[in-house]
Amino acid sequence: MTTYTDIGPYVPEPDFPSWIAKKGLPQSYAELFSWPREQLQDEYDKLHSSWKELKQRFDDKTQEYEKVHNARVAYMEHHGIEQWSDLDENVDQHHILEKDKFMKTVANINNERAGLKEQISSTYPALPLIYGIIHQIYTNYEKICDDERSTHGLASSNSWDPRWRYIGPLQNPFWKLGPSSSDFVLHLD
Repeated sequence: MTTYTDIGPYVPEPDFPSWIAKKGLPQSYAELFSWPREQLQDEYDKLHSSWKELKQRFDDKTQEYEKVHNARVAYMEHHGIEQWSDLDENVDQHHILEKDKFMKTVANINNERAGLKEQISSTYPALPLIYGIIHQIYTNYEKICDDERSTHGLASSNSWDPRWRYIGPLQNPFWKLGPSSSDFVLHLD
């Protein structure tokens, strides 16, 4: 079932450069619709490669976090420590030093993951836009506005709703970019 929230009427940005600015995309993208196909493809390939690399680094850091977490749990179990706060500062100095190493390592990994996640989030939004222009899903700014208008206030929906067959990758949650594919795929189950 498709449901909507009452958030008022859809008001598009006055022009494509304004829309680009609102989305936080580079101002050089204001002319995307006039770029030659080769330039669009080069930009898409560059962004896709960057996105894949960032995603792989994020996944690697997640695995590193899991290893450290498991090592911490194993250390605590091996030494009969239920909670770090149970340790005595005078008697358990060695365990406290180990705890501090674990915590510092976890904090560093989480900081790196947060930075990578931010970079991924800033790289990804341009991909469906450029893909949509390359594949003529978006032939002009009005088509982007049509998709935004169609999904404005949408609270929930499912993949069986026929609307998703006509909405491009910018507004369509069923378009997915796979890590091994340079193409978006529409997943309507």
